[in-house]
Formats: sequence, C-alpha cells, structure tokens
Amino acid sequence: HTGQYYLSISPRYSSRPIDYSGKSSLYSPGNMQTSQYSSDYTYSTFGLSSNLTYGISHVTTISLGVQYNPSQTIGKQTYNSVYTSTPSYVSTYKGSHDLGEEILSSSLILSHRFRSNIEFSVSASWSSYKQPRSGSELQSSTDSGVTTTRSGPTSATSNQRYVDINATIV
Repeated sequence: HTGQYYLSISPRYSSRPIDYSGKSSLYSPGNMQTSQYSSDYTYSTFGLSSNLTYGISHVTTISLGVQYNPSQTIGKQTYNSVYTSTPSYVSTYKGSHDLGEEILSSSLILSHRFRSNIEFSVSASWSSYKQPRSGSELQSSTDSGVTTTRSGPTSATSNQRYVDINATIV
C-alpha cells in the first residue's frame, strides 16, 4: 500500500576451506618430466546486507538492496610445486599469499501490477569486487649439481565490476 515500507538489515559470515593438488608425468626416450603442485587456503569473509521496499502506490513498489563486505583478509594461500626433468634438473617453487577482498553491490527493483494477475518488474544491479593479494615466493632450481635460488615479495590485485538489468512479466 502507499507509504508502507519494509526494511531489513542482515549481517553475514561465510567460510570455506579450499585445497587442490595435481601431478603430471611426461615421458620421452631417455627423459622423464614430472610436475607436482598443491595449494590450500580458507576463504572466510563477513559483511552486511540491507533491503528497503517502499510502496509508491497500492500497485507499485520499489526496492533497494545494498551489500557491503569491508576490505578484509579472507585467507592465506600457500603453493608448493616440484618440477623434475631427468637426468639432472629439479625446480621447486613455494609461495605464500595473503588474500584480500572488498565487495560493494546494490540492486534496484521497480514493480507495477497492471491487473490482479499481471505484474511487470524491472531490476538493475551493480557490483564491484576488489581482490588484492600480497606475499612472497621462493624458487630453487638444480641443474647438473648447481643450485640457483631466487626469492622476493609479490603483489597483485583484481578489480571486477558487473552490471545486470532484467525485465519480468508475471
């Protein structure tokens, strides 16, 4: 009805452990190459979402939703891989990264009921994801008895944006 509204605010928390590993072997006469890798981390995040629905008239409503996950560290990711090529080459790689995330998303829905059994709605949503990563890497290789080691800091970031628009007749 006209002037009526509904407001909800919901804290949220999610956590999921992730691990994966793999191995490959390639053979050729006099040579064998093997590679092993593994990674594990726990993805944990918290945030807040809200929704406001307002009755413009007895047949038209508008809804606004907002979700925000503040900038936070969501887990530590570790890598470990070994590459071997016979007879004398071995390369190892290890890395440890702190993963971060910040999410802001919003949605807007406008609904109008033309008749008691026909409703038309238009919805639009916009989302922004920022996922920084920082840590360190160590690489070591041995070839014919000579070992070379390299190490140093790493950093990266991924920024993603999404826009979605839908129209529905029920």
